[in-house]
Amino acid sequence: MLALYQTVVTFLILAVFLNLLNNLRLLRKPPVEGLLPPDLPMVSVLVPARNEERNIGSCVSSLLAQDYPSKEVIVLDDDSSDRTASIVEEMAARSRELTLVKGKPLPPGWIGKNYACYQLAQLAHGEWLLFTDADTVHSPCSISASLRGAIQEEADFLSLIPHIVTGSFWEKVLLPVIPFGLLGFWPLGLMNSIPHPRVAMALGPFMLVKKEAYLKAGGYEAIRDNIVDDIALAREVKRTGGRIALMDGTDLVSVRFYRNFWEIWNGLSKSIFGALDYSLFTAALYIAVGWSLFIYPYFLVFQSVAFREFNLLTFWVPSFQIGLAWLMHYKVAKRFKLSRLVPFFSFLTIGLTLLMIINSVRCSLIGKGLAWKGRYYNVGVRR
Repeated sequence: MLALYQTVVTFLILAVFLNLLNNLRLLRKPPVEGLLPPDLPMVSVLVPARNEERNIGSCVSSLLAQDYPSKEVIVLDDDSSDRTASIVEEMAARSRELTLVKGKPLPPGWIGKNYACYQLAQLAHGEWLLFTDADTVHSPCSISASLRGAIQEEADFLSLIPHIVTGSFWEKVLLPVIPFGLLGFWPLGLMNSIPHPRVAMALGPFMLVKKEAYLKAGGYEAIRDNIVDDIALAREVKRTGGRIALMDGTDLVSVRFYRNFWEIWNGLSKSIFGALDYSLFTAALYIAVGWSLFIYPYFLVFQSVAFREFNLLTFWVPSFQIGLAWLMHYKVAKRFKLSRLVPFFSFLTIGLTLLMIINSVRCSLIGKGLAWKGRYYNVGVRR
């Protein structure tokens, strides 16, 4: 029985490894040089902001410093209780490209960020809409390069994988799971070859979409109650005939998602169950696979060492599995400029991620619901 189990686990981890290698090969960077259309399309940069005083200044400054001339930057203050609005207001007084708007009260049935983005899109004048988070910082060519990338990929919707800035120990340990999970378990090469809308992926820090495609998809109104707005919007664009592209934006945009353990715990717990389509079966499957591929091999090796039994199935095969997992984490860390110590903490990374999946399910089904930025959302289970 153990032989069959180890055969299946080894096959699965090899499949994840090969998928990761293929995704790293396919994932291209937007061109930072090259021609753009002679009549530059206007890009509306849309920034929802709620209690972002520690980030909003650097974010907006980087957006105003873009080398792309045909743009407008609109920041929506979503009922912030800190200095977010006053910081942007001071900056808007010095720039014609920047507009600050006050968000309307949140209606029933809406996720806060989704309603903020919905309002922003209504105010936009551009042919392209760039939805970007208030905790991002952009290189001067992020708009021009991403527009070239969208043209190159013939995409109606382009999202970038950003450089994830990590300061604290827990950021270094836990946040690499975002690119690792995406590239290890997602078939990037099938995103546009399979027509089903569920085969679509995006990341919220940077989403560039043609306004025409956005409106055809129903915009944020179509996903008003989906807390994982990035993936949901990409799916709606694809469902209505749009082409989706995901590219490597580590040189173009950076984001510091969270700053300590509890911010990470709450932030990822907010999103994980939604990213798994609020499916208990899918959540259970990911927990089982994560445990079997990345956690249980350690127990077998430690047990073998403790009892000095170095046989094939309980020591050498799981040691190979651990080595393969370390190699995958190393390749992700190297590609996305993360700490090279990531592989050595991969046991902790995956173990805590599995606990966050459980917590995300718990918060979705029990008590007040998912908490984010002072609001609670009850999403339930979807089939």
